[in-house]
Amino acid sequence: MTRLDKVTAVNQLSREIEEKGYSVEEVRRRLEKIEQLPGRPKAAQILVAGAACACFCFLFGGSVKDIIADFFTGLAVYAFVLMVCGHFSKITGNVLSGALIVLCCLFFYHCGIGEHLRPLVMGTILLLVPGLPFTNGIRDLADGDYISGAVRLLDAVLVFMSVGAGAGAVFLVYHHLLGGVLL
Repeated sequence: MTRLDKVTAVNQLSREIEEKGYSVEEVRRRLEKIEQLPGRPKAAQILVAGAACACFCFLFGGSVKDIIADFFTGLAVYAFVLMVCGHFSKITGNVLSGALIVLCCLFFYHCGIGEHLRPLVMGTILLLVPGLPFTNGIRDLADGDYISGAVRLLDAVLVFMSVGAGAGAVFLVYHHLLGGVLL
């Protein structure tokens, strides 16, 4: 995860180095202090993820009931990502997260809390889309940094495929075993 608060602190430190002429030891001490900056509380991250999923659902045309269902799906999925996925490989964590998204959306859909399955799934799946690495990979390729661009793009594509594999597997099981209608 990109820690923009640390990037901002290092950027500010570089300005102060130029203005005040810090010694090497002072710079080292300040960098260590920046490294120790606490992260955002997990509860806040989970809450923001739920709100983001609800907003994405709205953008994809979800009803008010869909938006509420997607908020809770986003809470569940991001809590899973923070608490459980760190114990697995990146690919396994993304496959499981994609599967959990569809399971939660199907649950809310069949309970009548969500009305439309498509905006429910699309709104939550965007939570896992690696937009920044994908964009940076394309930028690196355009700048002629072929190796770093290819690596970043490959990483992003693996995430896309992993999430899609998990979601697709649940939809296939749902369709073949329970006779559910696919999107």
